[in-house]
Amino acid sequence: MALRLAQVEQAIGDEYLTKRLWASAPDPLPHQLSALLAANGLRVGIISGPLPAEFDALATGATTAIAPTLRRGLAGQPKVIPVNGPFDRLTADVIDTLTGDPRRLSLEAAEFALTALGTLRPSGPMVVKFQWQTQYGDKRAFWTPTADGGFDRTDERPKEGFPALAFEVDLEPADTLVVGPTMNPEGTLGAAFFVTTDGLRQRVLVVRATAGK
Repeated sequence: MALRLAQVEQAIGDEYLTKRLWASAPDPLPHQLSALLAANGLRVGIISGPLPAEFDALATGATTAIAPTLRRGLAGQPKVIPVNGPFDRLTADVIDTLTGDPRRLSLEAAEFALTALGTLRPSGPMVVKFQWQTQYGDKRAFWTPTADGGFDRTDERPKEGFPALAFEVDLEPADTLVVGPTMNPEGTLGAAFFVTTDGLRQRVLVVRATAGK
């Protein structure tokens, strides 16, 4: 499986990234999940076929396409897609259910990423599941049990995931997935994942998936 990745970056409030792009990228998700993502300042769309000329120029521009990469690997193995951070300190409200109250997330040295897990079908589109996650703070020692009754130590930074916000999409070779913030993401996960640490620019993640190497 191969993922072609880039982030398109423009100033906060840019009309194209906040409005016109999403008019050409229908939401592929169930309504309830879309509503939950929107409550967290996030949205997802798919562009089928050629990219609109304005978006294609942004997605390939030397100053607007951030860190374009090609990630290769086996289907069934998750791939980490870094998208934002580190923030010296970040506070955001997280909504895990549409009927629940928000919980406050307060982190230091936080970095944000998505993981993509692709599954190949005998025929038809590739299925890709995306999970949201953050790692933060200083490294800590974690102990995991071993088969012989002992423990292995690993030193790593704490992580937190947001499983209620995971989403799965079918991607044809000609499809382009776009993931980004809603129009007013301040104080939400949308800002944590897609508004730059200086608070002046916003980003949209661009993903194309193929079964080839």
